[in-house]
Amino acid sequence: MALYKAKDAPWSLNHSRQLDVHTWSDHPEVNKFVDIIYTSYFEGFSSLTGIEKHALKKVLIDLYVAWMTDPEMCIGFYMGSGYYKANSRYNTLRISDKTGLIVKHLSDVDLVDMVKGFHDKGRASRNSRMKTTSKLIQYFKDAKINKFDISYALRKPADKRLRSYEPIIMRIKTEDIRGNTLQENIEYEDTPETDRMRGVLLNYNLLLGQHHIDLSNTDNPWVKHKEKDKRTGRLKRTYINQHDKFTHRVFNNNRWDHGGRFYGGFWQAIPSIYRPFIRVSGRRTIEVDYSSHHPALLYAKKGINYWQEIASDPYEIKTDDNHIIWQRNYLKDLLLIAINAESDEAAFRAFISDHVLGNKDLKSVFTHQVLGEALDALRAKHEPIADLIGTGKGIELQYLDSQIIEVIITEFMADGIPVLAVHDSYIIWEEHADDLREVMNEAWRELSGLSNNKLVEDVFGASIPNSVKTKQIGYFDEEIDYEEEGGGERHREIMSMKDNEYVSQRYLDDLKSFEEWKERTFNYQ
Repeated sequence: MALYKAKDAPWSLNHSRQLDVHTWSDHPEVNKFVDIIYTSYFEGFSSLTGIEKHALKKVLIDLYVAWMTDPEMCIGFYMGSGYYKANSRYNTLRISDKTGLIVKHLSDVDLVDMVKGFHDKGRASRNSRMKTTSKLIQYFKDAKINKFDISYALRKPADKRLRSYEPIIMRIKTEDIRGNTLQENIEYEDTPETDRMRGVLLNYNLLLGQHHIDLSNTDNPWVKHKEKDKRTGRLKRTYINQHDKFTHRVFNNNRWDHGGRFYGGFWQAIPSIYRPFIRVSGRRTIEVDYSSHHPALLYAKKGINYWQEIASDPYEIKTDDNHIIWQRNYLKDLLLIAINAESDEAAFRAFISDHVLGNKDLKSVFTHQVLGEALDALRAKHEPIADLIGTGKGIELQYLDSQIIEVIITEFMADGIPVLAVHDSYIIWEEHADDLREVMNEAWRELSGLSNNKLVEDVFGASIPNSVKTKQIGYFDEEIDYEEEGGGERHREIMSMKDNEYVSQRYLDDLKSFEEWKERTFNYQ
């Protein structure tokens, strides 16, 4: 029996993720593999009466995905009762409290290693952990499962008792026994609007599912961050695979006008320096974002078109003080955090958490007094919206973000073009950059709330829409000289650099495997 005490576990308990209740497969090879495990190790055990095959299948599928993603990764799960609510809309596969019993038996027959969790009011609690053994890995290899045959259950599974993936999530704030703020998913009644939003996300995720989305320049299926994970002490990782590309929306405070942002794609979690290397179905992409989006939206609430009427850098303050807080990057972070925070004190705590933890040299630099002086200066610079900073308005701006995102992805989805959203910036095939900017402008004019006279300007006596400021990250053909051979020396130089950029063999192999799987699965010609 591979049951360990925490101190004796031969692998890191912190190098883990939680059991994913959304991944599924109805592929014959997966079903055959599950049948073998069920018949060999579960059938006929009186103590396992009532264990349904789909519950075992869910655990086995997630163990397989974790092993394929990172062989050193373990999975967190709950042994006790009340954690897996079978009738919840968020429990796609109706996982029940019997999950613990399934894992315990898999441990008894040496298919997983297992460590029981603990719950202690005096310290941080930890749920149980499981990890594949070499015995189960051999079953994985013998089954010859194609990793692309396992995905989110976007459509209702063949087993009619199960649900499809729920992409519309409502949350409220709660506290744990130690007073820490938590976000809890809550149930809600469907309306025509939630049905409509869910339909948009279904079509969007189905489109993403047909495209290989990856980083072309990484040798491993993950990227490392500069920051260390507080639990493991290792540099944080974001995994890059075809499971971490599906999207959901999260609303907050039990209100449909709070939040609503799109989450889920790995491109939101990777450091920005990697985003230029995102390729979709083997094609290069380009990123376009709204400049200073939240400050501009706050000004719009006051009836001011920031980029037309003010047009200065919102994150720059001129001062003779040489304290590092006056650097633009810190002022930018402080202002954006304060726009989202419900109070100045909450903003300071969040800023310190982001910039001081893990950097002892800054512990005595960013005091509440220093941050208060900087925030006062930012309020003075942005006097028209000063009363909106530090009041929690950010949650309403996030809802505007989400509305704009929905307009943009829907517009391109109609033509089969996937757009990847990073809240207020968008990634698209590079040849569509101009189209993207145009749609971004249209969406902003439609949803910013500015009156028409703030959105038009006269040119030669004609009224035309005034564009919001955007910036492009990456190059397509902006330096091209159509009168010069090959577009001119500068264009040729940039294109040569792009054509010769490093592309990893891991990426090429994964792309090839995905395209072969797609042709086989969808009978693409």
